[in-house]
Amino acid sequence: MPFSDPATQHGQKHEAQLPPVHHFGWQALEHALTQILLAAEGSTAPHPVVLLRVDLLRSTIPDAGTDWPMVSTLADHALNLLLAALPAGTGSFSPFATQLALVVTPQTDDATVESVLENIVATAETCLTGGLDIDGIPFSFDALIGAAAFPADGNSARSLITAANAALFAAQFKGISSRTATAGKTRQYTAHIQTDHALRRAILHEDLQLEFLPIMESTSELIIGFEARPLWVPPENIENTLPIPVSMSHAARLGLIEPLNIWTLKNACFQALTWSQPLGVSVSISPIWLGQERLSETLRGLLAESGLPAQRLQLELSERHYFSAPEIARKELARVRAMGVRLAMDKFGTGYSSLERLKHYPFDQVKLDSTFTHNILEDWRAQALLRSILHLVSSLDMRCCATGVETQEQFAFLAVNGCHEIQGKVAGPSIETC
Repeated sequence: MPFSDPATQHGQKHEAQLPPVHHFGWQALEHALTQILLAAEGSTAPHPVVLLRVDLLRSTIPDAGTDWPMVSTLADHALNLLLAALPAGTGSFSPFATQLALVVTPQTDDATVESVLENIVATAETCLTGGLDIDGIPFSFDALIGAAAFPADGNSARSLITAANAALFAAQFKGISSRTATAGKTRQYTAHIQTDHALRRAILHEDLQLEFLPIMESTSELIIGFEARPLWVPPENIENTLPIPVSMSHAARLGLIEPLNIWTLKNACFQALTWSQPLGVSVSISPIWLGQERLSETLRGLLAESGLPAQRLQLELSERHYFSAPEIARKELARVRAMGVRLAMDKFGTGYSSLERLKHYPFDQVKLDSTFTHNILEDWRAQALLRSILHLVSSLDMRCCATGVETQEQFAFLAVNGCHEIQGKVAGPSIETC
């Protein structure tokens, strides 16, 4: 890929030309950036090298997972706009389908690195304020930009990439269009990556624990089951070894939701067999399984291996997560239900199309998110809403479980209005197992 040498072009007028080669992957970026930084260090006229990281955002591309021609068209259009506006010789890379990395070697004259960086970021933002039509459908860019400069933010290709990624991560976290690198952002991003690596190791090496949250029946006030939740010890907790719940969304982002769910299911089933009473055990799983039609077969094998009766197991699927391929998901849940395993819709009312899911999927139970219960004694609207939900659930011949019940007064309100089960402080403390 031909990168222009700023030392030989100083004082010359550039023609706007697009580099003929566009590279893919982090390795290509790191290799090319290493060569550029070596040239910059050895130049008689020192100049900065700016790395731009651009996230075109899936929120602007509804079918990014399947409509790759549309994704490619949008990315190509954004790239051409950027290359036409940025200094000649800018190199382009695609770490991911909807993300770009641009290496800019600007002519600085007497300008400071900070002002050069600000100007480049402003130019990139201006380029991506418009949009385009794809097959007659208008799309507007909603890009995020992270920027870092050599040598101020990194003195090697890898450290500069880390700094630019940290700036992009900060922009994503803050929900603003662009960020430039700082030492603080880089430290935070590095800690974030270290946490990712640590969780990946914990899941793959099964270095996890289980926490069992008691479920109490409202009428008898007896414990009728437990919800199993995986725990791990993140790097920052190593010294005091305090485990915390594993985030399902975090595991899904790492591509490890299936091994996490399988470990949790397997160990929860075996643990339930050691209890003195045949109580129920509930496990939260990701709806990702449903579209791949592996859940029922995996579950059948785990139940056969552990020997736990299917009737003692309940699967919880969060309503906050999207159910891909609804018809396939419905059939897969029907297979699970036919085995005798109960199904619960978790975090009801906080995500996607609650009522539609109640209609189309064979759920046995609805679990109310704690946001519905924490202020029911003070908010008459919350009381009216809860009464309506409880009536709806009962009319559909389902059971209802309220989570986050912290006081006896909250419990009394829920019990009087027909809530079958509760979880929270009132039900008792959780139990941890190795």
